[in-house]
Amino acid sequence: MMSKSSARLLLLLASALVTAFRAPGLLLAPRFWAEEGAVYFSYAFRRPWYEVLLASHLGYYALYPNLASLAAARTVELAYAPLVTTLLALAAQLIPLAFILWSRSDLWLGPVRKVIGILIVIFTLSSGEIWLNTINSQFFFSLTTFLILLEPVEGISRRRQWLTRTLLVISGLTGPGSCFLSPLFLFKAWRTREREAGTQAGILATTTLIQLSVFLTTLNRQAVVSSRFEPVNLPSLITIVWTKSLILPLFGPATAEAFAAIMANLRSQNMHDFSIVSLVLVLVTAVLFHHLSRTLDSTRRILTVGSYGILTVGSTILAIGPKFLLLSNWFDQRYYYVPSIILLSLILSNIRFTRNIFNPAGSLLYAGLFFVALSFGISYYRPTVQVWLDESWPRWGREVAVWQANPQYQLKIWPSGWTVALSDVEVRYHDLEAYDRQGTPVYKLGELPWLDLLVRLEDERWYGPERAVKVNEVLPLPQGYRWETRGGFSSLPNGEAWWNGTGPVGEAILYGPNNRTLQRVPLRIEFQRPFTVSRPTGWK
Repeated sequence: MMSKSSARLLLLLASALVTAFRAPGLLLAPRFWAEEGAVYFSYAFRRPWYEVLLASHLGYYALYPNLASLAAARTVELAYAPLVTTLLALAAQLIPLAFILWSRSDLWLGPVRKVIGILIVIFTLSSGEIWLNTINSQFFFSLTTFLILLEPVEGISRRRQWLTRTLLVISGLTGPGSCFLSPLFLFKAWRTREREAGTQAGILATTTLIQLSVFLTTLNRQAVVSSRFEPVNLPSLITIVWTKSLILPLFGPATAEAFAAIMANLRSQNMHDFSIVSLVLVLVTAVLFHHLSRTLDSTRRILTVGSYGILTVGSTILAIGPKFLLLSNWFDQRYYYVPSIILLSLILSNIRFTRNIFNPAGSLLYAGLFFVALSFGISYYRPTVQVWLDESWPRWGREVAVWQANPQYQLKIWPSGWTVALSDVEVRYHDLEAYDRQGTPVYKLGELPWLDLLVRLEDERWYGPERAVKVNEVLPLPQGYRWETRGGFSSLPNGEAWWNGTGPVGEAILYGPNNRTLQRVPLRIEFQRPFTVSRPTGWK
């Protein structure tokens, strides 16, 4: 007969296979996703390891992406770097699953509840955007933090103590979501009077103070931080919470979209009625969660319902950009992944089992509701992640080949429009036909090539002649800096450059204060020859 440990390991392996099955291409042809490559890996590739570990990029400290990017930049060849971050993202996703399998909490008591818990974590809607990328691993660490919060600390083994503490350190230092729960850890420590509960609360409180100091320090230095302060009124907040963390996980995307459209239409036509309906939704929410948590003791009721409230409200208020955009089905679903799991866990707590066999008495309604929610999750399991995939997006291996021939080239990553700059200089060629296999820009005969010279200085900001860029704003060169060109190219001091017709090869030189040479950049172009040179098939 199979031992409990072997059965748990087998279930964990099966969970890993199901996770990979959702989008196997992400493991067969790994990619960097958005800031994972453009910010974290780019920084890790160019900077000393200690600077990489201590860096904060997006208004908060993110230990796990820093570690993953450092490993990708230092342990494998560049062509395999996304595989490292993808595998580490997979590891982060398996942590809460393993925690449920080895949990001592009443919520996951018995093999049936453990299996159902795994199904909840894997198939809950709202997870498409966060699948297998390390910049969104923080949401799986937030889930792990919530699971630790519900875990009893009485009689915990020494090894489990240190494992739990380590996970809390990593979770708290990887994103603000885990830190939102620190007041509830303090409440648990006060209520239980257990020493280990106090230690856990102290760890998470410390990481929260660190995150708060990073947030305040970068408040006026990073545009992404200030964009989190877009205002949201209470009626809109309630509507967003209902759409993303109640309607969507229970009744699927179509129902959530219809509900959001009705509320948006009401908001545009009659703000007073919209406010009244939102107030009714508040009362319904209070009644719903009071009823769902009635089977829990007072401490667990506060911890569970409190986690849902803190995470939904906190994430909505601090979400990036205009808040009412959150009503879109596909916009920032990640913020509501953990609250959706909490909701389904509460529903599960109301389903009765006798010797691990479902007992319909008093729980048929909840079982039906849970079945509907799980059915939507399974049916949309692959479609919801396909929204974030596109076969036309660039292949990392091809991009690396171009970069190796032209180190100033910015490698294209997913989603479309994002790039990784591995050099501190970018030469942006305009109106070119393509790059050839050696990374040289190719122009049509008769074109007058023009280009921009951009440089990334010590503050990690880009400077050059352009103002509008796909991801980051480019600032004018500081006083005392200037560009000069030689050979077949001419330029202005601000970095505007063009081909002067004297030859296809040249050089750009950046001078800093005291006329010090900072960068030397080779420049080269080619022209298509009629009937002999064409763009390579499939080449980007």
